[in-house]
Amino acid sequence: MIGTTLAGITFVNFNELDIKSGDEVEVSIDKDIQDDETPYVVKHKGIKTIGYIPKLMTIAQWGIDARGRGDLDSYNYNRDRYVSVKIVRDNLYTDMNRNHQEVVLGWISRIVRDEDDNVKSVGIVLDYM
Repeated sequence: MIGTTLAGITFVNFNELDIKSGDEVEVSIDKDIQDDETPYVVKHKGIKTIGYIPKLMTIAQWGIDARGRGDLDSYNYNRDRYVSVKIVRDNLYTDMNRNHQEVVLGWISRIVRDEDDNVKSVGIVLDYM
């Protein structure tokens, strides 16, 4: 099993969703977005978008910015995150392009909320080794 936290969750109204850890998610390519990097959209139970698999170029830029600020902890975090997200993206690419799967199933591993019950982080797990 491999997992990642999702990008783009600040654009989702989680108050409208009955969402919890263990719920099924579907990952697919968002064909409406044109980008240099494949946009993998994550949908709760295949219906409502809850985020995206992070883009490597964004993580790399955060690392460059951290290094420029002299923030070694943030730089190291983003370097490690880049490697782990690349593994997720590589597996998705293989399933969707070589194995011709339009959808890859996974599940929500955790939802982090603040003291006001706002969602701050959503983690998913995919069945890869």
